[in-house]
Amino acid sequence: IAVFEHFEGTSLSVKSAFLGEIEHRNLLAESFLPTVFALVGLADESRRPFDPSRFALEEVFLDQIDAESSLTVLQVLAAHVYLRALIHMPNTVRNWWLGIKDRQHSMQIASFTTRHLSPIIANRELSHLREPEALSELQDEALSIRILSTNEVIATYTVDEHSMEIGIKIPADFPLHGVEIRDIQRVGIEEAKWRSWLLAVQQLITGQNGLIFNALSLFKRNAEGQFQGLDECAICYSIISPMDGSLPNKPCKTCRNKFHTGCLFKWISTSGASTCPMCRSIL
Repeated sequence: IAVFEHFEGTSLSVKSAFLGEIEHRNLLAESFLPTVFALVGLADESRRPFDPSRFALEEVFLDQIDAESSLTVLQVLAAHVYLRALIHMPNTVRNWWLGIKDRQHSMQIASFTTRHLSPIIANRELSHLREPEALSELQDEALSIRILSTNEVIATYTVDEHSMEIGIKIPADFPLHGVEIRDIQRVGIEEAKWRSWLLAVQQLITGQNGLIFNALSLFKRNAEGQFQGLDECAICYSIISPMDGSLPNKPCKTCRNKFHTGCLFKWISTSGASTCPMCRSIL
């Protein structure tokens, strides 16, 4: 618990340093998780697993626990520290769980986690997003966030009334399985770059133990870097083409105005001349 206290409110880089030391010593696999699962009855198939549903696992009071504590109290403590491990080092726990060769044991852990702990973690993630400070940092005129009752977050970035959208879906057994990143709508960006954005969002949560908040911040920074400072098309006066969702990429070498390919083609076809619609120089 003392170690996990250091994870609260720290940056991803500090968390990575703590995790690196824990993984280097192999503390999770060799001692921590086996002890936890032995206490809650997940190490012995002949025992019925501990049911923590009657207890608040989010917080325990160590001053109420001593050498004379009952087995139930110790089981609540074990479930609590497992919850903290899932919150602060989900990638490490996930990799350990995926490596379990005993299918029955793996299914027991998944069932226990899905029933008792995953709802707490999902609620924690979404509650953080609902906090006014988090929303004010993420949302602005361009980016809006919707949190659905299905444990999915939709991020919409709007440029010239054209919207790009991604969805982040929390699975029922999160974080034993990572979030699902949904490609809802792409505009104004090449598909290869868009795919790299989605992969980066996935990797930040699944591979680097980041929060959904961190992933949405990354998506926002990428979108801002893509669109902010761009000049609108001098023909349709939009950054994103209403025809094909592209950006202005055809410049006039004389006046330096940029045009959408489709807008420029339509202009040339209509006017019958291969001249810039702004300065009339030959294109």
